[in-house]
Amino acid sequence: MVTGARAPVALHWAWALRAAGRRVHLADSLRWPIGRGFADGYLRHAPPAFDLDGFRRDLLALCARHGIGLILPTCEEVFWLAQIAPDLAAAGVRVFAPPMSLLAQAHDKGAFIALCAQVWPHVPQTRRLMCADDLADLPDPSGLVLKPAFSRFATRTLVRPSPAQVARLRPSARDPWVAQEFLAGREVCAYAIAVAGKVTALAVYHPLYRAGQGAGIYFQPVDPAPALGFVRAFAAATGWTGQLSFDLIETAAGVAPIECNPRATSGLHLMRDAEALAAALAGSGPVLVPGSARPQAVRLALWLYGAWRRAGFRADLARAEEALAWEGARVGLGAQLRAVAEIGAIALRRGQGLQAASTADIEWNG
Repeated sequence: MVTGARAPVALHWAWALRAAGRRVHLADSLRWPIGRGFADGYLRHAPPAFDLDGFRRDLLALCARHGIGLILPTCEEVFWLAQIAPDLAAAGVRVFAPPMSLLAQAHDKGAFIALCAQVWPHVPQTRRLMCADDLADLPDPSGLVLKPAFSRFATRTLVRPSPAQVARLRPSARDPWVAQEFLAGREVCAYAIAVAGKVTALAVYHPLYRAGQGAGIYFQPVDPAPALGFVRAFAAATGWTGQLSFDLIETAAGVAPIECNPRATSGLHLMRDAEALAAALAGSGPVLVPGSARPQAVRLALWLYGAWRRAGFRADLARAEEALAWEGARVGLGAQLRAVAEIGAIALRRGQGLQAASTADIEWNG
């Protein structure tokens, strides 16, 4: 079972594993995710952030009914799956993810840097903010990045903010923030698979276009070699089994980690060797890296988020491969619009933006 069927990476996993001869069901709490109709079956479950007990009951029943022995998370449902992993294990179902305690540490933007400092020499100075006094003790904010300790899509992130912006913040124990040293350099993103602390796959890319300031929607592959040392060090130190992703800055001193997403991210789209992906998931074979320098893009998202306004857009679009396609299979425009419309209806009902509504029922915030 591949969960998070709303995400393009879930669809990518389903296509790849089916091409490698595996039987795959996609699952989510939404009615019309983009992955619906592209696997051996679509299974709907309770929204874990709102109904964890219902989520547990649904997963146990669905796995028993369909003979599922492995769950591959792709989005933030991984945090909820980790919490019910003992119940699933008792039923003979394995979750491809590390324990909840390790996931929580990696997801926390302050705790993650503290962990990295034990295994890597180049990390930005980072401090936790939990009250107004912590803000008062900050150095010149023009050299800082301020962001919630638990967040996604760069939500509420302030890059080199003004004193007035800092004064408006209200960090607390329930909503902690971090103040991180601003590092000059190119930002790259890394996606990896690890099994028992060994990295089995790695893709590194530059998000040339983003959905606003958040998630990438155009993925330009770059040389993975500079990032490999850090990713290996982190995976080995934590004994990581599962997927993990990083935001990194290429500095003069070397690669520096700034954030971790302990789940799948869009670097997966750069890997299109189905058998090699299946082997990486099993922990066998050499380290899998992208076999092509061709970028991947979600074309509909590029148009929706106004990427067409940028100079060079048409040339960039022409050289990119559609991420929502695999060897003749493709998510049609109608299915994509239907998925967006469902999220849009949720956003209107809850008074949220599209990105916030897209994760509200699965996100975990400490």
